[in-house]
Amino acid sequence: MADHQTNTGTGADLLSYREYVDATGEHRLTRVATCDEKWVVSDWDGETYYVTFANNFSKKHLATFSKSRESNEVAAYYAWLESTRGGTELAPHEAWERGEHHMAESKMQQTLTNRRPNVRCRCGHRYNQHAHRGPGQPKGACSVGGCGCARYTSPYAEARINAGKALEDNAFAHDAGPTPNSANRNPLAGATTNRNTFILLNYVPRDTFKEVVVRSLQAVEKPPGWSKGDPLAKARHDEAELKWDFGPAHLGAVVQMQVAGNPPVFTMTKMRGCWVKARKTATDWGKQTWEIFHMETGGAHAPF
Repeated sequence: MADHQTNTGTGADLLSYREYVDATGEHRLTRVATCDEKWVVSDWDGETYYVTFANNFSKKHLATFSKSRESNEVAAYYAWLESTRGGTELAPHEAWERGEHHMAESKMQQTLTNRRPNVRCRCGHRYNQHAHRGPGQPKGACSVGGCGCARYTSPYAEARINAGKALEDNAFAHDAGPTPNSANRNPLAGATTNRNTFILLNYVPRDTFKEVVVRSLQAVEKPPGWSKGDPLAKARHDEAELKWDFGPAHLGAVVQMQVAGNPPVFTMTKMRGCWVKARKTATDWGKQTWEIFHMETGGAHAPF
């Protein structure tokens, strides 16, 4: 197994990983598919909440620092080297921190790039040059004359298929089989966009992150006026906007990134909180299951 860091003491530890073998034969870690991600948190009253995810929320909106110690060391070295040229040499811990942040920004930029509407298919033609097949369906045949492409597949999706990494919900490349749409599976699948909101999990201590999640669920399940013994406010299939406020001490835990132009120019705004949309999918005595499926982006529920 390559040298990975997964015990960080931050919100990043809530994520689950699966081992895969890369093209060099090295054993590495990749995140499990969104549908297999599950968090378990409990409140002051003994209520247990199971938090699951849908619509590729985990891959699109939950960002982390690099797991690779080797990659972080390289980034830290270049951060230190750059600082010496500027006349202010960074201390080792400062270079490490700057390197981690630089790599996290690069990862977020790559995620947003892969969601842009002008990303080309492996046939060389754009996303919007492929037939629309209905809501939630992958793009179909290429409309460019003479192109025999049967369905849209981004280079990103193809690379993950070849590497054996997690694809869209419910599937991994090596067990997906020759299904008609297997080439379209993409953990970033969803509406194309030039803007994306990320939660940078490493910015928040693990216990603080869990507390924020619990408070957001309590706010809708046990609102003001609720007393012990009362029924919970939400029934199965109910939906709610959950407020995740990490506080002023963790400004930057939420990042809204935009991209424009070609070559692309990225802008980034650091924030302290966001709203996520969730539905209650199961209820039992002392155990409630909530599925997070959408990042709110505007109006009263815009990131803040």
